[in-house]
Amino acid sequence: MKKICIRFAVTCLTLFILTGCDVLKGLPTNTTGGVFSLNGNWQMQSSSDNNALVGTTITVYPIAGDGTITTLQNNTYCVRANDVLWKSITANNGSFTISNLVNSCNSSIVYKAATLTVITNNEVRLSGATAAGTQLLQTWQRVVK
Repeated sequence: MKKICIRFAVTCLTLFILTGCDVLKGLPTNTTGGVFSLNGNWQMQSSSDNNALVGTTITVYPIAGDGTITTLQNNTYCVRANDVLWKSITANNGSFTISNLVNSCNSSIVYKAATLTVITNNEVRLSGATAAGTQLLQTWQRVVK
């Protein structure tokens, strides 16, 4: 009985690892300039929307493919720590498309389509729209620990 339980546990662990590897392979990390990964911590350096959220830090998680807020600054969008700021990240011919959280005030969460363009390995530029529909440009820098 003990051997059967051990074999079952090893089989389950092997399947979990193999499935996890397939998920990791499907993550959006390739761009036209070579291999690039959004995974890790990013801090907003500038925003065309009256510097809303400048200084805010997010973490992009490899399994979920979302960017979750870890620290907040200049919070005029009423977002909360642990909110998903970038969701549904997908690779798109050398850039990434995302749904960008632009407002969470008055109990209405508003996401707008946006594009992340890779500037360098440690900088991306977001181009999208505000909740009001005006152009939104943000610069994000990778937080290197």
